[in-house]
Amino acid sequence: MDTFSKSDPCVEVYQLINNAWIPIGRTEIIWNNLNPDFTKTFIVEYFFEEIQQLMFKVYDVDNDTPSLADDDFIGQATCTIGEIAGSRGQVVMKPLHRANDSNARGTLIARVEEVTSCREQATISLKGTHIENVAGFFSKSDPFVVISRSREDGSWVPVYQTPPSRSNLNPVWPTIQITVQKLCNGDHNRPLQLEVFDHKRNGDHVFIGRAQASLNDMRALGCVKIINPEKKAKKGKGYDNSGVINFARCDVVRYPTFVEYLQGGCELSLIVAIDFTSSNGDPNLPNSLHFRNPYGPNEYELAINAVGNILSDYDSDKKFPVFGFGGKVQGTVSHCFPLTFDPRNVEVDGVAGICGVYRRALDHVLLSGPTVFGPIMQAGIQYAMQHSTQQSQKYTILLILTDGVIHDMSATIDSIVQASGLPLSVVIVGVGEADFSQMVVLDADTTPLVDSHGRQMYRDIVQFVPFRSVANHPARLAKEVLAEIPEQLLSYMRVRNILPNPPLQTTLPIEPVLYPSVGQMPQPTQQFIVVGAPSASPTLMSQPTAPSLDPSSAAPPSY
Repeated sequence: MDTFSKSDPCVEVYQLINNAWIPIGRTEIIWNNLNPDFTKTFIVEYFFEEIQQLMFKVYDVDNDTPSLADDDFIGQATCTIGEIAGSRGQVVMKPLHRANDSNARGTLIARVEEVTSCREQATISLKGTHIENVAGFFSKSDPFVVISRSREDGSWVPVYQTPPSRSNLNPVWPTIQITVQKLCNGDHNRPLQLEVFDHKRNGDHVFIGRAQASLNDMRALGCVKIINPEKKAKKGKGYDNSGVINFARCDVVRYPTFVEYLQGGCELSLIVAIDFTSSNGDPNLPNSLHFRNPYGPNEYELAINAVGNILSDYDSDKKFPVFGFGGKVQGTVSHCFPLTFDPRNVEVDGVAGICGVYRRALDHVLLSGPTVFGPIMQAGIQYAMQHSTQQSQKYTILLILTDGVIHDMSATIDSIVQASGLPLSVVIVGVGEADFSQMVVLDADTTPLVDSHGRQMYRDIVQFVPFRSVANHPARLAKEVLAEIPEQLLSYMRVRNILPNPPLQTTLPIEPVLYPSVGQMPQPTQQFIVVGAPSASPTLMSQPTAPSLDPSSAAPPSY
């Protein structure tokens, strides 16, 4: 697409859910490359019995803005997960097309692999010594390493790329932190390929050499020689290597799970904020998102019930602070006001309490504007300011329900960057059909947010969910809402070096049941206590002594 240089491609991936294309992620940008091999992977739950359509949109990135709308669109391709999984080698090749244009504008190659559950993370430090200089007599190579893992069909999939080390034949590359699942799909003995290239700005990187080593090899061996097969074949015994990669460090650590923190008493608290701006429409009119419907819930109430019931399971006391923003209260526009209208008592009991104060607030709040997130974000920050400690583990979830465009994007980004160092996650639920492109930017799955002072967010804390696209599919709604919260909590705990406390012990009194006669005694049963559930108290359940096992109940694999 670029006139005087090669394209800088990036791929945005979508999944069709309830007849709407929902973005699930974006690859990295590979500069000046017409044959990019992306290292970014996407984990998608696979259902054999469903047709799960994917769409891949390829762009030539021309600027530093997070939106792709102002970049050149190259083309798109669609397929199903089943199509990839059922193809030879689990690889498909699809031509890229534009609408109303039958000419192919390139080819997209998509691969799938079943994910192995793994809670390990590897920390690897690579050092190069005597890397061959392929840059000529008057300069030195700028070496970088591409790590790829092997597939069942013998092909290689890139999983990580170091930055180039400028003019350095003995480079020390930045320490690599990568999940073992991404590195080798949980198999410590799976072959990994390390390829060294001399970086070129035009994308025509020069191959220097390659080596193979598994994760276990990296931990056991001190180094590996990188070999250029062509030079070895040409020079024979006169060729030894094109340099050495030293494994200065290779540590593997198992990280605790989300459930282990809950079992150890980590308390999750939910805060709710509701949009009362005039763009939602007059509550007296049926087309309003705030319509006072005498026969059923409006769209906000549907979202409150659906999302609130999912998140409330993780709140121990079921008491929720509830705020509104963008409404006029007693003649003054407020961007953060308690829906109880009592600053000393902002909490309500349960999801029913949220719906109750919301309904009553519609009678006392005049919809106004503009849509501003900053004060609501600051309220969430104040709740999260009480940092978790090893003894007292707390984490806050701020749920924001809104109808669309915000008018303080810069201030909101500043608040999110500030909050990224606190025990806080933000779930933004988009109600209605407005333009939610700003929310995708705040989600920051591919491009970390940078505040007005140039500071980058410490970790991803925002999850955006367009409610209408998943409202009629409870399982998908729960997945979208909860998709990132566990990892966000875990990332915070890792940064703070906070481990789960020992599981809390709960004693359940089981009273004996008296039966009038022997003939009324039930069949022998076994009693089980479900201890891994996220609810506030364990569930007691009975099961026959010899239960039948149903293979169909097994959880579906993820790709």
